[in-house]
Amino acid sequence: MAGSRLLGRPLGRWGSGKTRNARAFPRIVRAAAAAALIVALATPATAAADPGGATGGAAPPGAVGKSRVVQNAAWTTAKTAHRVHLAGPAAVTVELATPMLALPLAKRLVTTDTQLIVEPPGSGVDDRGMSFVDLNYWNFCAPGGATVAAAYFGSTRVTGRAPSYFVEPYGPRQVRTYWASADSVSGYPTKGRAFLMYMAEQVFPPGWATPGLVDFSYYPTTGATLQDTRDALNWEISGHSPYWASYYYAVQPAYGARFTEAQLHADVAWAVGYDNAPIVAAVNTAYLPNWSRALGHTITIVGYDDAAGTYVYLDTCGKLCNGSSSNRNGGLFTIARRSLYLAVASWGTGYLY
Repeated sequence: MAGSRLLGRPLGRWGSGKTRNARAFPRIVRAAAAAALIVALATPATAAADPGGATGGAAPPGAVGKSRVVQNAAWTTAKTAHRVHLAGPAAVTVELATPMLALPLAKRLVTTDTQLIVEPPGSGVDDRGMSFVDLNYWNFCAPGGATVAAAYFGSTRVTGRAPSYFVEPYGPRQVRTYWASADSVSGYPTKGRAFLMYMAEQVFPPGWATPGLVDFSYYPTTGATLQDTRDALNWEISGHSPYWASYYYAVQPAYGARFTEAQLHADVAWAVGYDNAPIVAAVNTAYLPNWSRALGHTITIVGYDDAAGTYVYLDTCGKLCNGSSSNRNGGLFTIARRSLYLAVASWGTGYLY
């Protein structure tokens, strides 16, 4: 590609991340802070009954995850300037300057497979017909969002993963279940469950102390941090490259001068409109049209329409996970641009772009 260079060996000079000390933040304090945040920032929920099992899968602000990565400063500068782009599902380039082009006024990624990515329920039968109960599964939205995103960097890694047994790698609840890449055992068709469970319980980027994107220290899990989701995604979509840490995704925190409604839209337009890649966002569900209660959740933005002033997102939490009358088992949802920005701002951790 003219005016660009492949993200290959030269990236080695930038390194794959540095270790830093995580701030101490007792988990019981984190849980209390998360509850207080939801009460303080949520918009009034609708009166619709919602017997869903989810209690929140996006870790709250201040939660300490597994990541110790500090992305390379030069790469981060390029990323914020929209100079890091895809030259194909498995080739990332760093442009010498921000491309001068007119982005589409509306774009929606192909969702034939990704709209069928739905987290397994907290109880039921697995793909071997064995009954199980595991409340952790209700809060697998971060692995769900990461699975959706990974599919756009090579769909076969998601739809073609071999069936396998999965079990929590640590924690007070460890349940062994068996999942394939396509099934209908929950009463509706799904794709990508084997990869989703791999991301939840087995993914193991360098530097992590324990495998699995989700924090299993408590039951049910409080989910995953945005930084850990970034690491798991970059590790997988890079093909476990030595240069995985500064590959494609970076965290845009929900604070600072760069966090604006206009910047969110610009990041979505560049990712979706130019790279054919989604944005992964941690949100307060009180602002989402398919929810009737407030909690921390992960969704994937796969489309936008400037004329309508809307985004389109995929939500991997099914009807039993989120029992709102507006929800369904997989599929697309449309939301006003302002509402999605407020959803991200309200939860307070940010998004991956």
